[in-house]
Amino acid sequence: MVPIETPKTFCYALVTKFGRVGVYDGRLQLLDSYVIALSEGGVRERIGDTNAVERRRRVTSIWLNDAIHVPDASVLLLACSDRSLHIYDASILIHAPVFVIKGMRHVPQCLAYSVARGESPSMLFIGDSAGSVTTLRFHQPGVSLFRKKHPQQLDKYYWMVRLPVVAVCSTRCQTVPFLRFAQYFCNQHSLVCLCN
Repeated sequence: MVPIETPKTFCYALVTKFGRVGVYDGRLQLLDSYVIALSEGGVRERIGDTNAVERRRRVTSIWLNDAIHVPDASVLLLACSDRSLHIYDASILIHAPVFVIKGMRHVPQCLAYSVARGESPSMLFIGDSAGSVTTLRFHQPGVSLFRKKHPQQLDKYYWMVRLPVVAVCSTRCQTVPFLRFAQYFCNQHSLVCLCN
Protein backbone atom coordinates (compact mmCIF):
# COMPACT_ATOMS: atom_id res chain seq x y z
CA MET A 1 0.00 0.00 0.00
CA VAL A 2 1.52 3.29 -1.15
CA PRO A 3 0.00 6.55 0.16
CA ILE A 4 0.03 9.25 -2.53
CA GLU A 5 -0.55 12.84 -1.46
CA THR A 6 -0.47 15.80 -3.84
CA PRO A 7 -1.56 19.41 -3.25
CA LYS A 8 -4.95 18.56 -4.85
CA THR A 9 -5.61 14.89 -4.05
CA PHE A 10 -4.94 12.03 -1.66
CA CYS A 11 -5.21 8.34 -2.48
CA TYR A 12 -3.72 4.94 -1.80
CA ALA A 13 -2.24 2.74 -4.50
CA LEU A 14 -2.53 -0.94 -3.64
CA VAL A 15 0.07 -2.74 -5.75
CA THR A 16 0.15 -6.51 -6.14
CA LYS A 17 3.13 -8.71 -6.93
CA PHE A 18 2.08 -9.30 -10.55
CA GLY A 19 1.30 -5.69 -11.44
CA ARG A 20 -2.32 -5.09 -10.55
CA VAL A 21 -2.84 -1.61 -9.11
CA GLY A 22 -5.97 -0.35 -7.37
CA VAL A 23 -6.30 3.36 -6.63
CA TYR A 24 -8.41 4.06 -3.53
CA ASP A 25 -9.55 7.26 -1.81
CA GLY A 26 -9.03 7.98 1.91
CA ARG A 27 -12.10 5.86 2.80
CA LEU A 28 -10.74 2.95 0.72
CA GLN A 29 -13.35 3.32 -2.02
CA LEU A 30 -12.02 2.08 -5.38
CA LEU A 31 -11.39 5.00 -7.79
CA ASP A 32 -9.45 3.34 -10.60
CA SER A 33 -7.61 0.12 -11.38
CA TYR A 34 -5.08 -0.91 -13.97
CA VAL A 35 -2.49 -3.56 -14.76
CA ILE A 36 1.13 -2.67 -15.40
CA ALA A 37 2.29 -4.46 -18.55
CA LEU A 38 5.43 -5.96 -17.12
CA SER A 39 6.49 -7.60 -20.37
CA GLU A 40 6.55 -4.45 -22.50
CA GLY A 41 6.41 -1.60 -20.02
CA GLY A 42 3.61 0.85 -19.64
CA VAL A 43 0.74 -0.63 -21.66
CA ARG A 44 -2.39 0.10 -19.63
CA GLU A 45 -5.02 -2.58 -19.20
CA ARG A 46 -8.16 -2.09 -17.16
CA ILE A 47 -8.90 -4.81 -14.64
CA GLY A 48 -11.95 -6.67 -15.89
CA ASP A 49 -11.42 -5.90 -19.60
CA THR A 50 -12.99 -8.62 -21.71
CA ASN A 51 -12.21 -7.33 -25.20
CA ALA A 52 -9.72 -9.97 -26.43
CA VAL A 53 -8.44 -7.82 -29.34
CA GLU A 54 -7.34 -4.87 -27.21
CA ARG A 55 -6.36 -6.88 -24.15
CA ARG A 56 -2.68 -7.67 -23.57
CA ARG A 57 -1.58 -10.45 -21.29
CA ARG A 58 1.10 -10.01 -18.69
CA VAL A 59 4.13 -12.25 -18.43
CA THR A 60 3.70 -13.86 -15.02
CA SER A 61 7.38 -14.69 -14.59
CA ILE A 62 8.01 -10.99 -13.94
CA TRP A 63 6.86 -9.39 -10.69
CA LEU A 64 7.08 -6.16 -8.72
CA ASN A 65 9.59 -5.97 -5.88
CA ASP A 66 8.81 -2.52 -4.46
CA ALA A 67 6.77 0.61 -5.05
CA ILE A 68 7.13 4.13 -3.67
CA HIS A 69 5.63 7.58 -4.19
CA VAL A 70 8.06 10.32 -5.22
CA PRO A 71 6.34 13.42 -3.80
CA ASP A 72 8.27 16.26 -5.43
CA ALA A 73 7.80 14.72 -8.90
CA SER A 74 4.27 13.34 -8.23
CA VAL A 75 5.06 9.89 -9.60
CA LEU A 76 4.60 6.29 -8.54
CA LEU A 77 7.85 4.39 -9.02
CA LEU A 78 7.84 0.58 -9.30
CA ALA A 79 10.84 -1.79 -9.22
CA CYS A 80 10.44 -4.98 -11.30
CA SER A 81 12.18 -8.35 -11.35
CA ASP A 82 13.09 -7.97 -15.04
CA ARG A 83 15.70 -5.34 -14.05
CA SER A 84 13.44 -2.39 -14.85
CA LEU A 85 11.84 0.63 -13.21
CA HIS A 86 8.35 1.76 -14.21
CA ILE A 87 7.34 5.34 -13.49
CA TYR A 88 3.69 6.45 -13.49
CA ASP A 89 2.31 9.99 -13.26
CA ALA A 90 0.43 10.16 -9.94
CA SER A 91 -0.39 13.89 -9.97
CA ILE A 92 -4.08 13.05 -10.50
CA LEU A 93 -6.20 10.08 -9.48
CA ILE A 94 -5.90 8.36 -12.90
CA HIS A 95 -2.29 7.20 -13.21
CA ALA A 96 -0.55 7.14 -16.57
CA PRO A 97 2.81 5.59 -17.57
CA VAL A 98 5.55 8.18 -18.14
CA PHE A 99 8.94 6.40 -18.16
CA VAL A 100 10.37 2.89 -18.25
CA ILE A 101 14.04 2.28 -17.47
CA LYS A 102 15.23 -1.15 -18.62
CA GLY A 103 18.44 -3.13 -18.55
CA MET A 104 19.65 -2.40 -15.04
CA ARG A 105 22.71 -4.45 -14.13
CA HIS A 106 21.00 -6.25 -11.22
CA VAL A 107 17.39 -6.73 -10.10
CA PRO A 108 16.13 -3.74 -8.06
CA GLN A 109 14.85 -5.11 -4.74
CA CYS A 110 13.98 -2.01 -2.71
CA LEU A 111 13.52 1.72 -3.20
CA ALA A 112 13.89 4.74 -0.91
CA TYR A 113 13.51 8.42 -1.77
CA SER A 114 14.65 11.63 -0.13
CA VAL A 115 13.14 15.00 -1.07
CA ALA A 116 15.61 17.88 -1.60
CA ARG A 117 16.40 19.91 1.54
CA GLY A 118 18.77 22.85 1.59
CA GLU A 119 21.95 21.91 -0.27
CA SER A 120 20.99 18.23 -0.48
CA PRO A 121 19.36 17.25 -3.82
CA SER A 122 16.42 14.87 -4.26
CA MET A 123 17.79 11.32 -4.26
CA LEU A 124 16.48 7.89 -5.17
CA PHE A 125 18.19 4.87 -3.56
CA ILE A 126 17.89 1.51 -5.31
CA GLY A 127 18.97 -1.61 -3.40
CA ASP A 128 19.57 -4.55 -5.72
CA SER A 129 20.06 -8.31 -5.88
CA ALA A 130 23.86 -8.00 -5.77
CA GLY A 131 23.90 -6.06 -2.49
CA SER A 132 24.61 -2.71 -4.16
CA VAL A 133 22.91 0.59 -3.49
CA THR A 134 22.62 2.87 -6.49
CA THR A 135 21.89 6.54 -5.82
CA LEU A 136 20.24 8.75 -8.43
CA ARG A 137 20.52 12.49 -7.72
CA PHE A 138 17.85 14.50 -9.53
CA HIS A 139 18.56 18.06 -10.63
CA GLN A 140 14.95 19.25 -11.13
CA PRO A 141 12.45 16.59 -10.00
CA GLY A 142 9.60 19.12 -9.84
CA VAL A 143 9.94 19.63 -13.59
CA SER A 144 10.59 15.99 -14.53
CA LEU A 145 12.69 13.14 -13.17
CA PHE A 146 14.12 12.56 -16.65
CA ARG A 147 14.02 14.51 -19.89
CA LYS A 148 10.82 13.82 -21.83
CA LYS A 149 11.54 12.87 -25.44
CA HIS A 150 7.88 12.39 -26.38
CA PRO A 151 5.41 14.60 -24.43
CA GLN A 152 2.36 12.38 -25.08
CA GLN A 153 4.05 8.97 -25.07
CA LEU A 154 5.86 6.60 -22.76
CA ASP A 155 9.61 7.30 -22.82
CA LYS A 156 11.94 4.29 -22.61
CA TYR A 157 15.51 4.55 -21.35
CA TYR A 158 18.20 1.92 -21.09
CA TRP A 159 20.38 1.80 -17.99
CA MET A 160 23.67 1.55 -19.88
CA VAL A 161 22.93 4.78 -21.76
CA ARG A 162 23.52 7.87 -19.61
CA LEU A 163 20.23 8.86 -18.01
CA PRO A 164 19.38 12.53 -18.70
CA VAL A 165 19.05 15.05 -15.84
CA VAL A 166 20.46 12.58 -13.29
CA ALA A 167 23.76 11.94 -11.50
CA VAL A 168 24.33 8.22 -10.77
CA CYS A 169 26.50 6.72 -8.01
CA SER A 170 26.76 3.06 -6.94
CA THR A 171 28.05 1.53 -3.69
CA ARG A 172 28.66 -2.21 -3.21
CA CYS A 173 28.26 -3.98 0.14
CA GLN A 174 30.80 -6.83 0.04
CA THR A 175 29.13 -9.34 2.37
CA VAL A 176 25.47 -8.73 1.50
CA PRO A 177 23.73 -11.14 -0.92
CA PHE A 178 20.85 -8.77 -1.68
CA LEU A 179 18.96 -5.90 -0.06
CA ARG A 180 15.36 -6.15 1.17
CA PHE A 181 14.61 -2.65 2.48
CA ALA A 182 16.20 0.80 2.42
CA GLN A 183 15.31 3.96 4.35
CA TYR A 184 17.10 7.32 4.11
CA PHE A 185 17.30 9.65 7.11
CA CYS A 186 18.01 13.12 5.74
CA ASN A 187 18.78 14.76 9.13
CA GLN A 188 21.72 12.38 9.68
CA HIS A 189 22.52 11.92 5.95
CA SER A 190 22.29 8.17 6.61
CA LEU A 191 20.95 5.26 4.59
CA VAL A 192 19.85 2.17 6.54
CA CYS A 193 19.50 -1.10 4.62
CA LEU A 194 18.12 -4.48 5.65
CA CYS A 195 19.50 -7.53 3.91
CA ASN A 196 18.92 -11.26 3.72
